[in-house]
Amino acid sequence: MESETEYFSIDFYKKIVYQNGLLDVAKLFDLAAIYGNSNPQEIKTLIETIFETDLRFEQDFKEAFDMMINIFKRIFKDAVRLDEMIRGEAIIQKGQTEQEEIMQRLLEDLIEILTNFHLVSRHFGDAVVGSISNTNFLVNLANCYCMLRKIKKLWVP
Repeated sequence: MESETEYFSIDFYKKIVYQNGLLDVAKLFDLAAIYGNSNPQEIKTLIETIFETDLRFEQDFKEAFDMMINIFKRIFKDAVRLDEMIRGEAIIQKGQTEQEEIMQRLLEDLIEILTNFHLVSRHFGDAVVGSISNTNFLVNLANCYCMLRKIKKLWVP
């Protein structure tokens, strides 16, 4: 708002926000993570307004979400390899310490990705979440959960 009666034009707003990098999808995730719990409605309104005002954010968000899905798939593949190592089926055998380091990394990656999915579902609004509803996220989540439970059973005597 320039004054009580004058507002920025939409084109000027888009230029400031998107082209000058004032906000991007990563910063929206940061805002949701930092302020989402204390100001949930304000953050949701801000994010929805950004997405409604400039459709380029939706494409950027889809690309970020696809990247998260790909990381999720990698976590699953790594968990399968770890499962094979624990059962002694892998060609390259790892010691207990190396297996624990791999498991720690997998869990840290999984926590980060799940936190981002939680932020999306809680703060990004129905329109944004609807734009990614045709992904196979739930299948990947179920696969990863089952694999990690299986590894835990093998790991813990």
